[in-house]
Amino acid sequence: MLVSRNKSLIFSLGESDAATAKIKYENQKVVELTFKDHYVGEGYPDLIVRLPGGKMVVELKAVGGELGASEEQQLKNYMKILKIDRGLLINFQQPGKNPKKTKLEMREITFGQT
Repeated sequence: MLVSRNKSLIFSLGESDAATAKIKYENQKVVELTFKDHYVGEGYPDLIVRLPGGKMVVELKAVGGELGASEEQQLKNYMKILKIDRGLLINFQQPGKNPKKTKLEMREITFGQT
């Protein structure tokens, strides 16, 4: 799957940079998903970054178009489960007619925003 390969590459490239910058993070942390107090599965937020002011959940995407409500909701769900107020969606938009161009889209989410 293209997204999985991109995420693996990003993780391996980013790990050395994060280690050099001494940024503490967890990747692919297993999160238990429940509905009405019943276990329904597991989720895997891409990164949980520890920042001086707290933690941030980072979700990496490779969506063909712009980020939508479903990607944003997935991030918000992880934030709620993990009790983390800040999140960042990063979309490495897949190229359309020009295979040499990948558009980067980032969206920061903070609880309390609409």
